[in-house]
Amino acid sequence: MRFLLVFVLLPFTISAQFNKNFVSKSDLYYTRLEYCGSGLFGFESNGKFGYMDINQKVVIPATLDLKLSSSQTMPSFTNGFAIVTSNGKSGLIDKTGKLVIPYEYSSLWLYSNQKNIVKAGKEVDSKLVYGVLNTQNKVIIPLEYSSLTVDSNLFMVAKNGKYGVVDINGKVLVPTEFYNITTYSKNRVAKAEKDGKYGFIDLKGSWIFEKSKSVFTFYGCNAGMVRCKVNNKYGYLDLKGNEVIITKYDYAEDFTDDGIARVGVSNSDTKYKTLYGYINKKGEVVIPLKYETLSFFVNGATIAKDPETNRYGYLDKNGKWILNPVYLYASSGFDDNGGVWVKMTDDKYHYINKAGKDFGTLDSIGNDTRTFKDGYSIASNTSYPYVLIDQTGKTLKTIDDVDAIYSFAENIAGYKSKKTGLYGFIDINGNKIGNPDFTVFNKYKWKNETWLYKY
Repeated sequence: MRFLLVFVLLPFTISAQFNKNFVSKSDLYYTRLEYCGSGLFGFESNGKFGYMDINQKVVIPATLDLKLSSSQTMPSFTNGFAIVTSNGKSGLIDKTGKLVIPYEYSSLWLYSNQKNIVKAGKEVDSKLVYGVLNTQNKVIIPLEYSSLTVDSNLFMVAKNGKYGVVDINGKVLVPTEFYNITTYSKNRVAKAEKDGKYGFIDLKGSWIFEKSKSVFTFYGCNAGMVRCKVNNKYGYLDLKGNEVIITKYDYAEDFTDDGIARVGVSNSDTKYKTLYGYINKKGEVVIPLKYETLSFFVNGATIAKDPETNRYGYLDKNGKWILNPVYLYASSGFDDNGGVWVKMTDDKYHYINKAGKDFGTLDSIGNDTRTFKDGYSIASNTSYPYVLIDQTGKTLKTIDDVDAIYSFAENIAGYKSKKTGLYGFIDINGNKIGNPDFTVFNKYKWKNETWLYKY
């Protein structure tokens, strides 16, 4: 059986991504200790910082410059590399501490979805220019552009006030001749403007279609559909420029990869509220435009507020109720384990699956909702001490001497001792790992696209 962990009074959370036990040593004290990715922990010592592994073996000595405020984080590793600074210049180290890109750049950026690619900024002739390097310091895109923005494997670049497109290998696809360019890599097209022309081009710079800018305003493009506005109403064109869905909506979003789009209408009949629904690429309504609340689809379901009952339920992509609208509150969507938090008329929060099976209740889930990750969830509950419960709500274990517990990742979290005020680690079963010997955790992080909250 997998367990649900429920803790109270969470003042803030921390991401700590590792599997093995963290070995705590009572004779080691650091001003700061933070998990920084790639199995390494950043630590501060004597005004410098370095990195240790999960067994507290120092991998990179504390020789790196640290000029951060207490609310900032130490440099994190992305795909095995971290950006560091010295004397106001940026460089790049690997996880052995080797400086693979020297301290020569005004700024560096690592792309999490593109391995071994680094955006670099450098001041040349009193102007800041950008390009792309690999992690061996080889130039892929010359540092000669006034701006550079990535879209998957494409880069939108600017020079002398004009825009073009370069691919990830440094090949110029579209020369810097356009007044504006926005690429849509999935569809291999770009929105562009040049010499009074306005429309879409291919990735050779040739016009696919043009429209009058005084009539049409183009927005996003996905699934072969271009979202546009005419006379303050939204509709859609295909990639040949044909008006497939006439502009009649007061609100519209891009089509998803599943071929549906959320749209909305607002008029006197709706008492000036926007009512939402979904349409397909033929303009056919697949979910009626009658919902004051209608969310994005998450794992095949969208939250909808029923206009008759004024309660919440979950719809599938055909507009059929997966869970009927009987809930006073519904959290974002079904998590990867098929569950979701809802509030019922007993004034309690229940964790249920798509069949409506109830796995246990909480009196409160705090100001934010928490979905399960790897089968676990953290939530505040003022009615309990720190306890471990299973998914039926049965208390399995009370955890002593804990003043705060921080978000779990890969089954390990940090905690604060009530007795000493120091910090240590705890596993997903509520067992403490070593002694709470650390003076400070970093309490503010945004890692791996997961928001971490402060209570």
